Amino acid sequence: MDHETDLADARQEYADAVLALVAAIPAGRAMTYGLVAEIVAESLGRGGPRQVGQVLARSDGDGPGDAELPWWRVVNAAGSPPAHHLTTALTNLRAEGCPLRPGGERVDLRKAVWFPEQPPASRADSSGGRNTFGVDGTGPAALAAGPVLFTGVMRCGRGCRTR
Repeated sequence: MDHETDLADARQEYADAVLALVAAIPAGRAMTYGLVAEIVAESLGRGGPRQVGQVLARSDGDGPGDAELPWWRVVNAAGSPPAHHLTTALTNLRAEGCPLRPGGERVDLRKAVWFPEQPPASRADSSGGRNTFGVDGTGPAALAAGPVLFTGVMRCGRGCRTR
């Protein structure tokens, strides 16, 4: 394989992981671009919030299996949907019962943030049980037990701590 093919394969792998994770966000819940990027980076070791936004912008609106991709469930760190799709996103979020901040223009992330569960140990990769969501095809099955609620403190894979 040549370098361009490897690069295209890596981009597709990243896009597939992002789309699988976004497709799994339950109705009435939301994730930030940064949180999507952090979870995908746990298994792929690359990407950031801007790359997540690029993947969503370039998608055709379909997620894995040609299901409609719930792009409106991904918001910025302040809880705001994409400005150029604000009306559509807020309409969809309201219809799903997603908690919004006073004024109704932003998602209340303290109430609505969603974290996928870790896959069972038998499905974990060689990275010692880190989340392999969307990469090995077991991610959506690992979510069958339901969402994980935000407990107030979050740690990323690099040891940072946020509230």
